[in-house]
Amino acid sequence: MKKLILILLFIPLITFGQKFNVEEINVTEGAKYLQGKSLKYEPVVVIEIEGTEKELYQKCLNWINETYKNPDEVIKGKIEGEYVRINGSISSFYQMSALGSTSYYDSRYTLEFRFKENKVRMEVTNIEFYIPSSQYSTGEWLNAGFSFRIANRRGKANKDGLAMSKRIPSYFEGLAIGLKDFSSKGIMKEIEDDW
Repeated sequence: MKKLILILLFIPLITFGQKFNVEEINVTEGAKYLQGKSLKYEPVVVIEIEGTEKELYQKCLNWINETYKNPDEVIKGKIEGEYVRINGSISSFYQMSALGSTSYYDSRYTLEFRFKENKVRMEVTNIEFYIPSSQYSTGEWLNAGFSFRIANRRGKANKDGLAMSKRIPSYFEGLAIGLKDFSSKGIMKEIEDDW
């Protein structure tokens, strides 16, 4: 029974296949605190969806309208049939640990969608997290990037790097799967048919 449930959970990931390319990097030179093993993701996913550039552009706008709470505020730029740029945010998303305590910070990101015949290219152009002000520092947005140190130079696992190397790509891959699912199944048509 457990195997069946596990297989059913992975079918959507296998079916859609929207994954970021990842490269493992071993840093052996430079400052000791920077040495170790890292995972570097290419922040681009190509989603295969049937349609012309204009149809895919419209499907993407429909998906944004259904997915985001305030779509008019989220959309920051668009050219019909060519691209859409959005800014989104996630509460308590970015993880950092210090002195045995783990904190979670709000994040914001910018996505850019480009369209070709039967393809949508989704790129994460920016991701940042916010560290609130304290008695020691002022609040500021810091670049999170798409590279995560997962082990130090001695091979000891980096808890934050491991967590974020799964959490960030998984979130954006989920958005890509959501767009493909929304576009492929014609959810808007199904909703209209219910009335």
